Amino acid sequence: MTGSIRNWSRYVKQCYDNLSPGGYLELNEVDAIPVSDDGTLTDQCNLKKSFDLWAEGLAALGSPFEKFSRMEGVLKDAGFEDVHIRRFKWPTNSWPRDSKHKELGIWNYENLAPNLEGMFMASYTRGLNWTKEEVLLTTMGARKDFADRNIHAYFNM
Repeated sequence: MTGSIRNWSRYVKQCYDNLSPGGYLELNEVDAIPVSDDGTLTDQCNLKKSFDLWAEGLAALGSPFEKFSRMEGVLKDAGFEDVHIRRFKWPTNSWPRDSKHKELGIWNYENLAPNLEGMFMASYTRGLNWTKEEVLLTTMGARKDFADRNIHAYFNM
């Protein structure tokens, strides 16, 4: 649902209002901006810049990303009482040493890297007034960083 909900507070409140007593809501969301724990993903990385621009473009189109860190408050403000937030790291490629996260990174790379143009095109061209060619050039740099095992980036889930 990342980037498709215009007002998370209203959406979650509508979910709450339409549940039967004792009902629950489960959300599985991803922070749309990659991060790293060791500083290898810098603000100068094409990967970071491209996802920041994606967020900027979606916000310009009226669908801003909800900060992952705000979701607990959004749920409680809507009336939910027993809120549990579980966070998971979703690596951008096979950089992790442990086999579980390495495999997640392989699948994440195979899923996202070939599809970056499709992810970015509308928000860049409609929200930021970029040309198709500008998007393709930026995406090439992002894909290169996405594959770089020296950049220890991941998405919070």
